[in-house]
Amino acid sequence: MPIAEAAFAGEVEQLDRQGLLQLQPADFSRVLAPANALILRSQAALVVLIALRRGDTLVGVQTAMWSTHGGCLTVEEERIARGIGQIASIA
Repeated sequence: MPIAEAAFAGEVEQLDRQGLLQLQPADFSRVLAPANALILRSQAALVVLIALRRGDTLVGVQTAMWSTHGGCLTVEEERIARGIGQIASIA
């Protein structure tokens, strides 16, 4: 799904810089408006956007949702998520 980058400039910048963006329920309706109905229906407690890259260029996003995750990802979980993003970028 194409995303208008200007509408999410801060989030895109963070995703581009850090390779990972974690969103709590309070962020869902603002940042994830196109997918908000699905997220609300799934009762997600955490949504993580993982950067997909070609070289240094951000070309897409992989999304993961947790319904029973307490807070943010641990450092190890973040490392694993970034690794999954790197593998997915190869495909």
